[in-house]
Formats: sequence, C-alpha cells, structure tokens
Amino acid sequence: MLGLDIVVDGDDLVLTPAAAERSPAWSSGQVKRPETFDVRAGAPEPGGLFCPAIFAAEPGRTGHVELAAPVVPGPARPLLAALLGVSEVELMAFGVDELVARVERAEAEGRTLQGWRPRQLVWWSLPVLSPVLRVREPEEVLARDDDGRFATHTLHEPYRRVMIRAARLARLYELKAPAEMVAHEHDGLVEAIDRLLDQSDREAPSEDAFELPVMDAVTLFSAALHPAIVYKLEEEDGDRGWFVRAARIAEKRAYAGRRLAALWQLAGERPRQYLCQEVMYWCTNDPPDRTSALRSRYASALRDAGDDALEVASALAGKIGHEAPGSALHVDALMLWARRSLEDRAGDVALGVAHEAERIARALGDRGRTRAAARLRGAAFLRHGRVQRALTVLAPALRGGSPRYDEGGSFRGVFGDGPRAEALAEAAMVACWAVATTPEWVRALGGLAERASEDDEPAALWARFEAALAEMIATSSDPAEDVEVVRAQARERKLWRTAEAAAKALFAVTSRDAED
Repeated sequence: MLGLDIVVDGDDLVLTPAAAERSPAWSSGQVKRPETFDVRAGAPEPGGLFCPAIFAAEPGRTGHVELAAPVVPGPARPLLAALLGVSEVELMAFGVDELVARVERAEAEGRTLQGWRPRQLVWWSLPVLSPVLRVREPEEVLARDDDGRFATHTLHEPYRRVMIRAARLARLYELKAPAEMVAHEHDGLVEAIDRLLDQSDREAPSEDAFELPVMDAVTLFSAALHPAIVYKLEEEDGDRGWFVRAARIAEKRAYAGRRLAALWQLAGERPRQYLCQEVMYWCTNDPPDRTSALRSRYASALRDAGDDALEVASALAGKIGHEAPGSALHVDALMLWARRSLEDRAGDVALGVAHEAERIARALGDRGRTRAAARLRGAAFLRHGRVQRALTVLAPALRGGSPRYDEGGSFRGVFGDGPRAEALAEAAMVACWAVATTPEWVRALGGLAERASEDDEPAALWARFEAALAEMIATSSDPAEDVEVVRAQARERKLWRTAEAAAKALFAVTSRDAED
C-alpha cells in the first residue's frame, strides 16, 4: 500500500515500485463503505473495512478502494513533475484529462526517473490491508480508546477518513457538481491519503486527544522490520540487502519528514535481499527474543531500592539503549532511571531522561508509556519548583489512568527541606501513580496552594484545588469517604486551609446524602 512491491525471486526478496492499477488483480474485493461494525447486529458491515467477504480474517487478503479521480501521492509529486517537465504547483493544477494525457505521452516516450515510470506515480485505487495487518500486534485489531472509537495506533481510522473523502468525491462527480467543489474535495482526498501513508511528512500531523500522532503506513511498515531479523541479515550481508537499509531509514532522525520518499528511492534501485535458512524459518515463526536477558535485568532493577539504585538504573538504561534502542523496554528503563533520579534529588537528570522517554514513547505510538513519561517529567518540574509548568504537563497525563509500569517495583519516599519543598516533593511522588481525582492528588494540590510562594501563583493553585475537589466528589462512588481522606491527610500535614475546605465539602456531601 506504500506504492511498493516485494517480489519473491528464488531465495531473494526484491523490492520494486508497484504498478498502479484501476482494478487491481491482487484485490479480494472493493471496499465501498467507511463503516466497520454494525452496532445493532454486532457484526462487520458488508463492504466495509472489516468485511468478511473481502478479508475473511486472513492476513494475506487485501481489498482496495476505487478512486473517482486519479491521485498523485506525496512522494510521487516531485518525480512526476520532473518526468512531465512541469513544477509541482502546475502538476497539482492539472485536470484529470490533462494529467492522464500527459502521463500517457511520457509513458509512450519511455521516460523514467529513479527507476519509476510515469504510470506508477498516478494512483486510481488504494490497497486496503487486512485488519490484522493494520496493527503492530494481532491482539490490537479491535482495541478501542476510552471514548469507544478504534485506537489511533491502528490504521483503521486513517483508512476510514480516506473512505469518507473518496465517497464524497464520487458523489460530487455523480451530481455533476461545480468544478470548484470537485477540486476542493479532491484536494481533501489527496491530503487524507498522504496522512495515511506518512504522518511525519505533514507539517501538522493528526493527533489524538493526548496529542499522540495517528498511526500511518510507513510507521507500521517500519515496525514489521523485526530487530532480530534485521540484526541477523546485517551479520550475514552487512548493509547490502534492502531490509537493513529500510530499517535505517525508519530509525534515523535524518529521514524525519521524508521516510516514504527515501523508501521509494530505495525501491527504484530494485534491491535484492537474500534470506538465509534461519531467517526463512523466522518468517513463519517468531524470531528469538534477544531482549529476554535485558528484561530480567530490568525486573531486578525495578525491585532494587538500595543506595546504588540510581547507578544501577542509569547503567541499565544505557545498555538497553545500545542493544534495543527505541523499544518499549528502552522507554521503561529510561522511566526507571528518571524515577530513581527523583528519589536522589537529581532533578535535572530526571527532567532530561523523562523527556527522552516521552519522545520515544510518542514515536512508538504507545499512549500508556507516553502518559507515564509525562507524569515523570511533570514530577521533575515540581522538584525544580516550576509549579505551573508542572501542572500543565500533568493535566492530560493524570486523566489517562494509572501507569502500569511500576507494578512489583520498590521505590523510596522523597522529602524536602522546609514546608514548600516538602509539598513539592510529595506532589511529585503522588503524580507518579495517582489520577486527577485520586484523594491523595487532590490533597497534594491543596498542599501546593497552601505552601506556595508568590511566584507559584497561589490564587491559581487554589482554583485548581477547588476544581479538583469538586470533580472528585462528582465522580466518586463514595464521595464522603474520599473527602474524609483529603481532610484527614491535610490535618496530618497541618494544611489547615485545605482541611477546612475538605471539611466544608464533607458537610455538604453528608447533608445531601441525608436529604436523599
């Protein structure tokens, strides 16, 4: 679906440009509807993105979307413009008839550029992968976000957006709508296809509610280049095969914004990749897990809260970063390093490490780890005394559920010197595990407000505390008990204004319950 073909030739896999077909022979059927499931029937929509008649739950089956007008995708535009001898602006201004005529003329003249022919650069249909291939892991096929929509770390939603645009354009052609309306909708379809292919090529990538990028096809393709297979092939052939070169394109920051263009340039060379017997076996069986030893070391470091825990975590993060860079385990190790740094009052280190963990988690499209890393970054800001900046970072992170990565871990308490430092340290630790409506977090907000300096904007902090207290009461299954926790903990810490506010709220809650 990236405009690339992988052809089996003996023991080699050959990467080549794909042919652009109006009615592709490889397709198992035309996907005609953007819907996924019939909510009432609880079954896949016929002709939709999960249609069993097209995909039949088999990874090898691929459907297609027919486009009412040809589309020149992002990486094809500079190539086709050069082949036709025009600018990209002129190319995108062509009507359908003029575009087709010029392409056919260039094709007849035998023009090529970087291994691509003119017809290969104009798409009349778009492949639709089987649902199980639109995700990193098979168990994620039906994963949904908190609001019930399909998770944004799958290709379901980008495909749905393309389908909607394609249907609108086809309908406008049927209605013989004005040319301006058709051109506008065609531009929207091109934009949707470009975003489906590669989000990193966009100036404003699509994001979910937590500002994580929506999945794209290049990212999914890159994830399929299993590190164990790449490592073995690099041992066998160095960088001569295209697997290793494609993996480098995926991982290097230098290719950000032009990953697909780089893959197209690679495909134009028609490179070959020899598959040794061991790799051939891995293609139908799971490759060995080279990170199992590292995982064991991480589990041990997670439980180690001794005096040298920071040094252990730092060394482990460095080793995993070398042997499994950019992996989920790398993120976990960085977060452990950040947490140990907070325990040892190394706030600068914690801030930098948490920021790197968050960056890698975002690149992986892992919402849970992104939130967990954001919690640690917010906690580091608190340790620095940058209260408002910390709360800005923590606000979305604390609404995503508790982190899952501290289970079985041993962590030390952190204390500050003086009332304000004590409030900052305690809030930082609570932020690592609580959610926005946890009584301990609400009390911590009260502590920040009560111990605030003028630079902390105490009025704004009191407003945050009051809003959090009200939200906790509104959403709690036992509001009286939760408010009592806030009141009791505030009194223990001599946070008298916080305790008074909680006492008033407790009276209001119990009075309301008595009336009911």
